[in-house]
Amino acid sequence: MKNIKPTRFLIIIFSALLVFAAGSFARPVTEKGDAVYRMGHIIGSGILGHAGLYDRYPGGGLDPDDLYSHFTYESLNRPGVGPENFGKFHDETFFWGVRTLRELDYSSRREIVKTARSQFGCKFGIFFSAYKKPASKPWVADGSFRCDGLVEYCYEVALGHSWMPGKNGGIVKNDDWWTLNPIRQRHDMHKRTASEEEALIPHTVQILTPSQDGEVITGEYELEAFTSDGTEGSGITRIEFWLGEPDDTPLERPGVLIGNPDEHDSVIGDRYYCTLLPTLDDDGEHTIYAKAFDQAGNVKISEGVDVVIDTLAMFTGIWIGKYSSWFDVPRWQPPGDYRMTIECWFYALNAEGGYDEVQADSFFFTTPTGILYTSDSEKLNLGFTKDEFETIFTEGAYEVTGSVTIDEKVYEIAETMQRDSSVAFLEIPLLTSTSPPNGSTVSPGSVDVTLRWRSIPGAEDYYVDLGSEGPPFVVYDYPGTSYTFQNVPIPFKCSIASWSVYISTEVKYTLPEDGPYPKFKLTLSSICWDEYYLKTPCPEE
Repeated sequence: MKNIKPTRFLIIIFSALLVFAAGSFARPVTEKGDAVYRMGHIIGSGILGHAGLYDRYPGGGLDPDDLYSHFTYESLNRPGVGPENFGKFHDETFFWGVRTLRELDYSSRREIVKTARSQFGCKFGIFFSAYKKPASKPWVADGSFRCDGLVEYCYEVALGHSWMPGKNGGIVKNDDWWTLNPIRQRHDMHKRTASEEEALIPHTVQILTPSQDGEVITGEYELEAFTSDGTEGSGITRIEFWLGEPDDTPLERPGVLIGNPDEHDSVIGDRYYCTLLPTLDDDGEHTIYAKAFDQAGNVKISEGVDVVIDTLAMFTGIWIGKYSSWFDVPRWQPPGDYRMTIECWFYALNAEGGYDEVQADSFFFTTPTGILYTSDSEKLNLGFTKDEFETIFTEGAYEVTGSVTIDEKVYEIAETMQRDSSVAFLEIPLLTSTSPPNGSTVSPGSVDVTLRWRSIPGAEDYYVDLGSEGPPFVVYDYPGTSYTFQNVPIPFKCSIASWSVYISTEVKYTLPEDGPYPKFKLTLSSICWDEYYLKTPCPEE
């Protein structure tokens, strides 16, 4: 045998170390319960290596590509059996790699980790029976393990074999203190191929809601995805929903994370949810996709679903009033005429999930008979005779369209209202007995005013507004048919001071199942007007 020159010997040793160290520069691919190996620390036996179990990636927003976001379970000289950091395990000496057994499925992987955790607090033991001595009961620190003994024992329990030394299944068959060591154990396990490592990503992740491209999102919207890690993986722990531009690719321009990720462990597959609260800044075309994280930190990205976000919502109200009587002669109109005010309120969804009012440029009101009314503000004041009103405002759908400019961007909006003549125009006349009597002369100051009105069958509540030149007096949801306003300020003028007193039911609306904002259905919308006025003496010059 030829003598090896010292320089060649050093080259061989250095080359071997490079082989051992090569793994430390690439992120190892793992599944829950895998065995992991590196060179050991103990003098004289360090070459035999150190073994541990890959525990899990906990999620919580930690970077899955950072090994320090992952955890192992090990038996160390100090502190014994317990959780450790995978990044530390990987970087502390020379990392030797990840190993597994081909026959493991999800349930056995879960059992491996569960068994390791049940030995928490056991001491580190290296000699004879102490190398693999489980606790008498879970979480009772009267056992001891060598590093490879802990790995061996957890696999034996998961595979259903006896753990007794010298007579067991597990990884190294019939192992004992002499025959078991990390190198032997690693040798008897399976090293995944590159294609097998690629297959470790979650098997399925699919956006369920929205279900197809082209859906228009106008406000708060619940996203839903399904994901599965198959029967052999670690199980899913986290789903993130992302909002990107139409030409985004998730790896190059991942967009913006939507809301809070849904984090919960699923055995094989489950549904995950998230709430999207878009704002005006999000209006436009987007792609929504999901990122699934399994319990070993492996990630898969779903196919995207293209959507259009249009957050500008419109509230429309129609107030229709029948003037039953007038006392202010200069403004007198024939009894029975109708005067109608159509107002539109435009709102945009804000970042807090509420609505901010925005100013309309214009809106258009079209009746079922095809008559178009145009306004360059947010209000239309219209007057009709009774016959004209009944001819124009028939039952059917009323279209309201308009536009709003926000930050130099024009939004087109549309809404539909429905008239039901059986409930839409109810008279709610004031009874004549009011206090003080109509037309009485009072001194400047204030007065108590009592109003009584006729009850309307089926009306749930009333909205009473007593207006004057002072602050209005308003009663919301008052259940009775009379109300006394106290200390009402009297307008001080040199002529007749009149108050318009009207009573109406509230405009009711229902929330549709297919939209996040109210679409008004007018159930009780009439306003019955009655003029109530008080005469005041003229002030002395």
